[in-house]
Amino acid sequence: MKENQLETGDILFEKSKKIYSRPIQWWTNSQYSHVAMVYEYPMIIQARLFGGVHITHIDTLEEFDVYAMIEGLSGYQKNTLKEISLKYLGLKYDLRQIFGYVNMSIIKGRNKLNNPHQIICSELIDLLYIELSVDLRRGIYLGGVTPADLTFSSFLKLKQ
Repeated sequence: MKENQLETGDILFEKSKKIYSRPIQWWTNSQYSHVAMVYEYPMIIQARLFGGVHITHIDTLEEFDVYAMIEGLSGYQKNTLKEISLKYLGLKYDLRQIFGYVNMSIIKGRNKLNNPHQIICSELIDLLYIELSVDLRRGIYLGGVTPADLTFSSFLKLKQ
């Protein structure tokens, strides 16, 4: 798939080789360690450890797969996603929540280290779609979703 075919709302799942990505991939049993959303090609919105929630160029991502809504998004939904995205800009990254995932994988249960005033990448995408009235995570409580969980959403398909 050519990058210029990306549309607002497409979800990008990164297959990073960075040293800090490997534990996330291992804990979640997934090839993905990060997720971002196309804001308006070639710009994406993402939450990163360094920088929190920001809009940046797609070139900041390494290799990635693209998922999109099975039924697509209307122009209205795309514009709404862009508007909703703006209110999250500047939120800090919730590093503590990452440690909560480690705890969850050992003890099983809820991630009790989720800070409601900070955010991680998968939580950002989850929240954006929830505000669009699309619950990508079905059955996973808010703040408990990982990039891997989002790939199993019945609303998404791999975009070829």
